[in-house]
Amino acid sequence: MNSAAFTGKDGGLKYLQTLGIDVPPFILVDHALHRQFCELNAIEQLLDDELSPLDAHARIIQHFGEVAAIVPVSVHRLYEQLVEHFGALSSVGITRSSSRFEDAAKCSYAGIFSSVSFDLHTYESFVKSLIAVWLSPFKDHVQAYTSALGTPKKPRDFIGTMGAIIQPYLLADRSGVVFSRSVCGAARATCYANYGAGETLNTLGVHQCELVEHQETFHVVRHAKHRLVLWPHKASRLALGQGIASALGELVVVGRYKSHLSKTRLPLSKAFLPCVGRSLRRQLYTVTHQLIEHLGHRDFEFEWVAQADRLFLVQLRAITALDASAFTVPNDMEAIVAGKLQGPIHCWNERQKVPDNAIVAVRNLEYSMIAFLRNIKGILTLSGSPHSHIAIVCREAGIPVYKISAQQFERLQRQPSRFCDGAWVFD
Repeated sequence: MNSAAFTGKDGGLKYLQTLGIDVPPFILVDHALHRQFCELNAIEQLLDDELSPLDAHARIIQHFGEVAAIVPVSVHRLYEQLVEHFGALSSVGITRSSSRFEDAAKCSYAGIFSSVSFDLHTYESFVKSLIAVWLSPFKDHVQAYTSALGTPKKPRDFIGTMGAIIQPYLLADRSGVVFSRSVCGAARATCYANYGAGETLNTLGVHQCELVEHQETFHVVRHAKHRLVLWPHKASRLALGQGIASALGELVVVGRYKSHLSKTRLPLSKAFLPCVGRSLRRQLYTVTHQLIEHLGHRDFEFEWVAQADRLFLVQLRAITALDASAFTVPNDMEAIVAGKLQGPIHCWNERQKVPDNAIVAVRNLEYSMIAFLRNIKGILTLSGSPHSHIAIVCREAGIPVYKISAQQFERLQRQPSRFCDGAWVFD
């Protein structure tokens, strides 16, 4: 079985079902409904090829700020079906993108398109989430992503390509990502896990424990007691990922990122325990090797959630395989995306223009960096993990990413340096 077996989110979920692997219940919205939506709202007329991606996106936002979107009549029937199937399972639903371009072997579109939660008891809330997903292919960073991978597409190329998956929102107590290969491509599965839902993993790149396969199970190799959950706290001066104890005796992680993400309550006593227990570790190992056996390779990763030790897989995607023997990790650096570093190093912030063909050093590995990936040769960062969406995109684009210490970052700010034949040289 090759990677094409599970192209697209819906294809991945259907494939997992054929193997008898638990996935959350879902209803699929066909791509044809997206084309109908685009035709009803004259989207193609708004997408002038002469406009920059940023201007094209701005035009769409302005248009729908002035004119109410027209949705196909069948959307109301779809909503009635959702309430019938999911109303007893949850009060919250989630509309997830399922483009026919997603989760392909070389282009995952990880984090590129939207997934939006909605109130299952309100039709207007559902429609708003569906429209947000349908419009997400026309965002400017979509074109930045395709350019970074050397497969540029115009906004109009995405008309009629966006399906959607509608699911009840699972209130997971743990979540994670399993890579069938290690960061450097070795044939050893690695799992990154956290308490709560998956926003901390995919958005901020924060995980509470790291596990690797060993002797027919996963073993904990790292346990960061302070990295547990996400708490939006825009006014805080604390660093991203720094833990603080609340007055209620809970441990939270500060994240100045997205205002819609909510904090997860966690008893402080759990701070000293890995979030993945023995039973769940064994289940993850079994599912990983079931997929290896059926796919015939280790070029995949999957996202999972768990409720009281019941494991659900929520996404399966192909990943770009790396040759473990091709790279040597520089001393005192941790590989997020393995690769050869070569060229000058430039300390960058958002107010500066990114120099071409440089290795950029940044404090945080953030998704906004996708805009200039095609211009750079590597990234050095104080924070970040292989499971974050931006790390997956860098891996596809062939951009090596390494984590460095605060002391190394401070020295970079004071003294020019470069990488030459894999060695870090200060001028």
